[in-house]
Amino acid sequence: MALVTVTVSVSVSVSVSVSVSVSVSVSVSVSVSVSVSVSVSDARIWHRVPKWKGGTDGA
Repeated sequence: MALVTVTVSVSVSVSVSVSVSVSVSVSVSVSVSVSVSVSVSDARIWHRVPKWKGGTDGA
């Protein structure tokens, strides 16, 4: 029974370390991609808005 308790404690410590590293990498990549896409799309759409809606109508 001594061998069973040792294997369980090792498996728990490894799973916790992996979950923390993955969550940090995902949060950083998502925040950067969203900020860049919004700034580019907003500039292109604004030039195509007609004058009666407050845009420049392609100018």
